[in-house]
Amino acid sequence: MRTAIKLIFCLAIFFAFQTKELSAQVVNNTAGAFPAPDGLTLKGTAEVPMSLAKAAERYNNYYQASPVEGWTVDNKIIVKEFGRTASLLTYRQPEVQPTPILTFPLPAYDIYPSDDRKNYLYNQDTDGKLNYRMFVWNHESKQSVALTDIGTRSVQPIWSPSGKYVAYSFSAPDTKGMEIAWQNPFKPEEKRIVFSSPYMVQAVAWSKDDRFVAVEEYVNLADMTRLWLIEPQTGKKTLLNKSEKDAFGIDDVQFSADGKYVYLTSNRAGEFLSFERINLSTKEWSTVYKNEAADIEIARLSPDESKAALVFNDKGISRLGFYDLKTGKLETVSKLNPGVITNLKWSPDSKQIAFNLDYASEASSIYTVATGSSQITRWVHEPNAARADEDLPIVERIEWQSKPDGKTIGGWLFRSKKAPAT
Repeated sequence: MRTAIKLIFCLAIFFAFQTKELSAQVVNNTAGAFPAPDGLTLKGTAEVPMSLAKAAERYNNYYQASPVEGWTVDNKIIVKEFGRTASLLTYRQPEVQPTPILTFPLPAYDIYPSDDRKNYLYNQDTDGKLNYRMFVWNHESKQSVALTDIGTRSVQPIWSPSGKYVAYSFSAPDTKGMEIAWQNPFKPEEKRIVFSSPYMVQAVAWSKDDRFVAVEEYVNLADMTRLWLIEPQTGKKTLLNKSEKDAFGIDDVQFSADGKYVYLTSNRAGEFLSFERINLSTKEWSTVYKNEAADIEIARLSPDESKAALVFNDKGISRLGFYDLKTGKLETVSKLNPGVITNLKWSPDSKQIAFNLDYASEASSIYTVATGSSQITRWVHEPNAARADEDLPIVERIEWQSKPDGKTIGGWLFRSKKAPAT
């Protein structure tokens, strides 16, 4: 899977450069045939008229907003941008140009900033075999230190809240399975393997005091996961499932501030993912909130832990709601365009949440929603050259009954703006 993603990424960069060169030819010429790229020989292929290439040119300039990375302490939105290298940018207010925080100076597969954004973990494919060696880079000293050896595979790191430690998935050459490594990135020799498995594993959350790491063990990538509580300093590990055979879908793991509970989504209690809580002293699971007909795909505790932002999968459309942990009431946000929500991030004051929204007319535009008022604000949007905003209608969810069994089938309808409503 990761190899395929890497290949697609490389091809995307290659064709991005090709597109720029060919686009210039389209702009400057409208007669004759569209030229083949240098080094490409076409046999038995009909020529493409330059007029057709000209008409299709607007679809080459497709815009996609950067993923939301987080917030600054003064409520500016941070995004991560990828090109030849990675960058962090901030938006001070809606619909304005971003301000760069950092343009990473080294080639990197991905970057992972500490909470104070003074230190950055990054991966490099140093041996050309997609192993991804891990480094730490300091923004002030501009120095980079290798944390892992060439040939080892180190991915999916997470910083501890204090920024003193990191945990990441690790595998040595010619070994099966995967391990979780705990390390002091400023003293790389302080490293130990705290969990080993024949399956894929990932460190997904730290407790606020740096004491515990939550680790997911994917027995089956689809819906069979074990959740472990690891204490790196002592090596103690505790299974939070009832038994190793009791595996089910688990996601969005996070610790409460006092370290007494773990919140997560799981389908432990039924067909759909629900919002769950584990009492770490008793290992007792309880359901905080569930929808009888929809998965809770994302659940994020607010910084003050008074509420949780929940994203429901309502027959393919993301529905956002705010669940009050004290009153048990759900405040739904009803005026978002139908699409898919990703990268949900709370503001430091717990008063609003930012996210990317993908739907027919926009590609990952950035929105915020205020709690209480449910006021929606679009922060980042740039119409693409295909004039999608003007040409594409809002998608409609439709359903019909199949014959002869009478089962309900769902689909999506893009109704022409010129067509009469039915």
